[in-house]
Amino acid sequence: DVNVRLVQAGVLPQLHHPKVVRRPGAPNGTARTTRAAAAAADVESSAQAYAAGADMVADELHQELMQQLTSLLAARRHAERPDSGSYMGGGTGGASLTPAELLGALTLLQGESRPLPALPAAIDTTAAADMVQHLKDELMAQIQRLSGASHAKVSGSDEDTIDLVGMLFEYILQDHTIPAPMQVLLSRLQIPYLKVAILDRRMFAHASHPARKLLDQLADAAKGWSEESDRDHRLFEKVKSTVEALLQDFDDDVGVFERKLTEFTQFVEQNRKRAELAETRATEAARGRERLQNARRHAAQEILSRINDHNLPTLLRGVLT
Repeated sequence: DVNVRLVQAGVLPQLHHPKVVRRPGAPNGTARTTRAAAAAADVESSAQAYAAGADMVADELHQELMQQLTSLLAARRHAERPDSGSYMGGGTGGASLTPAELLGALTLLQGESRPLPALPAAIDTTAAADMVQHLKDELMAQIQRLSGASHAKVSGSDEDTIDLVGMLFEYILQDHTIPAPMQVLLSRLQIPYLKVAILDRRMFAHASHPARKLLDQLADAAKGWSEESDRDHRLFEKVKSTVEALLQDFDDDVGVFERKLTEFTQFVEQNRKRAELAETRATEAARGRERLQNARRHAAQEILSRINDHNLPTLLRGVLT
């Protein structure tokens, strides 16, 4: 019945039901159980196929979006610099920088990063916005210092990557659902994410990429943060330590994002359980106080109802009440 309803609703109607063969001599109950198990397995496989199909569609949409963005960025480059070809940095002739050279310049900038603030109150949002907006200029200056040339060139595809990552982190700084201290922490990931985007172009095209998923989880956790709800700074310190680890440890091993994603996911789950436990304890404590107040009220009413009709000495009445 479930399968019929799914087909009628247009959910994977092309799936075929597996044939259930009843063993000779098997009782009717066994046959019914086998059919029920087969139907359940069919529904489960339908759900798995649907989820896998949804992931494939999402990736295809991301790839299509990336192609459109690349075309728009190329058109913008041509409009801004019609005579300079598809290169950033100016100059004519010569080859563009290799990804390794670009990564080397980014690694040096990454090593020059200022220490992260110890507390949310020490956050400077203005400096963070300035850093995000001018990273491209700082990168070109670093490349020129390394190459010793006055005009260093970056290929059009690498410039697209630089611009896309820059837009991503500018958006984070403009997202008012993320508190300012968390915006600043996340903005410091711009260089590591630019490096991973150069190393692995799939980051933009695949929503399931570990680096994408880690940034999504960090942003989701940041949205629910406030100093009042995080008085022990557990969440702030965890986001900060994750950002620091990526700034310090990430060179060219993209696997660090997978490891940090697993670690942060476990932290979020533990934090959720702690919050649920604290809520349960608070609820039980409130119920306990309510029961105690009710008991006191009932006891007082019972005592008064028994002594009101009696002329008792003041001292005894005071002791009883």
